Amino acid sequence: MRHLLLIPLLLIIAAAQLRAADDAQPPLHIIAFGDSITGNRPGEAYHQHYMKWIDLLGLMLEAHSGRSVQVSNAGYAGDATAKRGDRPGAINRFQEEVIDRQPDLVVVLIGGNDAGGRVPTEETAANLRSMLGAMKEAELQVITLQYAGLFADGEEGTTGWTHLVDNNELIAEISAELEIPSVALQPHFDAAAEHYGSHRPLVNHQDRVHLAPGGEIVTARATFQALRELGWFAAAE
Repeated sequence: MRHLLLIPLLLIIAAAQLRAADDAQPPLHIIAFGDSITGNRPGEAYHQHYMKWIDLLGLMLEAHSGRSVQVSNAGYAGDATAKRGDRPGAINRFQEEVIDRQPDLVVVLIGGNDAGGRVPTEETAANLRSMLGAMKEAELQVITLQYAGLFADGEEGTTGWTHLVDNNELIAEISAELEIPSVALQPHFDAAAEHYGSHRPLVNHQDRVHLAPGGEIVTARATFQALRELGWFAAAE
């Protein structure tokens, strides 16, 4: 009987030891680097209001890997790869906000605000090549995303931003050149729209670009799917 009474105690001790072993592993650190599709300003507190796709991706990776995940949002609303007005330009902040922090994963979605004649294509290409090349040289695991486009759903008078997708081919081309995986978000959004019967649950109704909660989920899921296919993070046993 005494031995039977010891079994629950031993189980509790074993569970505590397993938890301690898990806690001994440093958390996975993932950084999302981009513009307003990613976040408003780097380090800005927003979780009391909403969750972004990078936060959802962090939860997915945490459940998948069995490790805690630390998320850093380095989105900067209106930013392009180059400095424009009061926006610093991703080329001027990626060293401090990404490379110096040595994350386990960087998800990059930048270049949309360069389009529409805002930044010359040659400059955008050079900036993307410089940033992504430096991240790879720093031996970071990097994946790029390509923008999803305008969704009008056939409504009369619908307006929105159409320029963000114009540099998708450039993002894909430079990612391939540097052997960095890239995810085209458009097919994932179109598939989700078929499920919902509309793009309305996915994007902001006014500009048809910024993400609604459904779009945050689609972006996180598409990125997570790509990471699973790459096998970058082992599943928990």
